[in-house]
Amino acid sequence: FPKFTPAEYPHVMEYVINNELSNKYDIKREGSVFKAIKSVCETWVDTYKDRLKDFEDEDVVYLIQQLRDRIKSFMLNIAKIQ
Repeated sequence: FPKFTPAEYPHVMEYVINNELSNKYDIKREGSVFKAIKSVCETWVDTYKDRLKDFEDEDVVYLIQQLRDRIKSFMLNIAKIQ
């Protein structure tokens, strides 16, 4: 698959955000990728706040994997839009 840097085609990303996404997507609701990832992270913190207060080594691994999976899912959902 060919790869392009986002800077080469900003109009494509702008079109997708404005016309292809519903408000269920964080990036549409928040208005930028940075704010959307921040929203994902805030949801993660709210979800696991009890585990973040008192944790074992296994909890740290679990928490990091959960955050990674949430961000990965966020990016894949955008990539799958047709």
